[in-house]
Amino acid sequence: MAKAKAKIELPKLSKLKFDADEISKLTPSERDGQVSKFLNHYGYTYGKKELKKHVAKWMQSTGDWEAKDPARLIAGPDGWFPGTLGKLGKAWSDGWVFDAKETEWMQSEIRLYFTKCGNAPVAVSKSAKKTGMPELTIQDRIKLKINEHIGHFEEQQDLLSTVGKVDPKTFAYLKKENVPQNMLKGIAQPFIERLAEWQEAKAGTCEDLKEAYGHWQAKDYKKYFAFVEGILADIDAYAKTKKAVKVARVKKAPNKQKLVSKVKYAKDNTQYKVASIDPVNIIGASELYVFNVKTRKLGRYVADSHMATLSIKGTTVTGFDTQASTQKTLRKPERQLPEFTGSSKVAKRKFLNGIKSVEIALNGRLNSDTILLHVQ
Repeated sequence: MAKAKAKIELPKLSKLKFDADEISKLTPSERDGQVSKFLNHYGYTYGKKELKKHVAKWMQSTGDWEAKDPARLIAGPDGWFPGTLGKLGKAWSDGWVFDAKETEWMQSEIRLYFTKCGNAPVAVSKSAKKTGMPELTIQDRIKLKINEHIGHFEEQQDLLSTVGKVDPKTFAYLKKENVPQNMLKGIAQPFIERLAEWQEAKAGTCEDLKEAYGHWQAKDYKKYFAFVEGILADIDAYAKTKKAVKVARVKKAPNKQKLVSKVKYAKDNTQYKVASIDPVNIIGASELYVFNVKTRKLGRYVADSHMATLSIKGTTVTGFDTQASTQKTLRKPERQLPEFTGSSKVAKRKFLNGIKSVEIALNGRLNSDTILLHVQ
């Protein structure tokens, strides 16, 4: 008879308590570090149904909400309830003291949750008027948005305690939400720190971490490492696509737009996590790298000695050397493309030469399966 799987628990963390005097002595960076740590631990220990109750109690304590609002929050759908909101509510129950910005964020997230549920409260919270809390700056709002995205991935991480594997589809999520490049570092940072903490716990070099994660087995470390490393790899891949588009926008020229108006190409591809540069950049370039997502062929167009630069006519590359412009099939594009896109100009040439597959001449035609990877 198979043994029932033991529920993973963190008994000490479930009794976590904060000291108000100690909290008041924390610097802003130390405070952020503490928040990051307890959000991770609470997410691993508690479900949304329980976390909602802590937020509801906090709502009652503020006097800013209608009497029925806490009950409405508890009755709302768990799927739309922000995990970070619940974890902060639990921290408050354990003695964490909110500063003005955390209080405003809590109020804002609760109102947003009610709005998503189609049950938005009419009045804005009273606390802003009563206490004269500062207006949120642009940077504050960016940070709150970053926390919202982090919360999305933390909710995915929560699922790891009940299932063996979770694919957060990070690249697809970032693309769907059109997350700007200036937020990516902030989204990645807590997961970088989390990974370092787990690695230290596994190594057993810190007694506190060794005790906190003493219940983890090798398989637990393996699945959590894979989860976070996957998130960080996709954030990096997405950042490269945003950078390519940003560079393209800077180089736009009105007289060139007409030349490329009929070009057919793939703007991006979620499967391979790549995005095209603006075709305008082909005009005047000496080299163009392309990738066909259907045939898995990586190619390089080289300008011929007579024309000196590449151009576009309709949906065809012109001015290229027919002998030097070739393509090769990638056997494992999921692994090879990140290596290619992250390499230097010289390394890109060597990369294509190093591919062990049949070399085929390029014909200049671009189509809806073609990713315009890079120009020199």
